[in-house]
Amino acid sequence: MQEIINSLLTYAEKLNLGVIYTAALTKKTPSFADTQSKFIVINSNWYRPSQLPFIIAHEISHLLQCSSGDAKLSATTLLNERYEKEANHQAIHLLVPFYVIDKEKEQVNVYEFMKLFDLPTYLEDICHTELNQYIN
Repeated sequence: MQEIINSLLTYAEKLNLGVIYTAALTKKTPSFADTQSKFIVINSNWYRPSQLPFIIAHEISHLLQCSSGDAKLSATTLLNERYEKEANHQAIHLLVPFYVIDKEKEQVNVYEFMKLFDLPTYLEDICHTELNQYIN
């Protein structure tokens, strides 16, 4: 899992996104993205460590998809849900290659993928879509 985390953090840095990866936060303090400064803060002390790759990919996705003006607006409007959904979708897209590497098409399993990254069940449809697109 640490190799995936390192790859995602390196990816963020190659995109010139700032990254703070810290254990100085409490286990329940969420990670976040600051679209104005193009920085992500990742809580490496998160109480569900297997979610860290998804969290990192999700926060990277916010910086790739939102302008600072969008983020300001979304904090006070219904746009927030749209941005969260888009970031979830992009995050899953970023994680799929890590899961499918060295797997034959028939070995790919959405539930195994979701379990590996401790993903919530409401993301199952997105996981199906992204895995199918990648292997087909």
